[in-house]
Amino acid sequence: MICSDLLNAMTSTMFLKKIQLPIILSCILLSLQYQLWWGPHSISEFLRIQALITHQNIQNQKISQKNNELLEKAIQFKKNAFETVEQYAREDLGMIRSDEQFYWMPKAAL
Repeated sequence: MICSDLLNAMTSTMFLKKIQLPIILSCILLSLQYQLWWGPHSISEFLRIQALITHQNIQNQKISQKNNELLEKAIQFKKNAFETVEQYAREDLGMIRSDEQFYWMPKAAL
């Protein structure tokens, strides 16, 4: 009787030791899976940030294209600025170049 009780106690202890390892490993696995799917640095957070980065890159490309267009307009304005200033000086200030002749015709007195 004592032998059977001792045998039962030993087998139950061995049984518990055999079960403890899978339980502990399962708990560790569940903990890691929780962190992977729902934790602060989870896959869903990664996908959300990746979508934000993609959206921001699209906006940056649009702004860059707009900046390039404005820069091109500014360059064209600078190239045409001399002609614009010359036209303003001729019309409003009466500018005459050195290779031109000026003829002044007064308006007839009424």
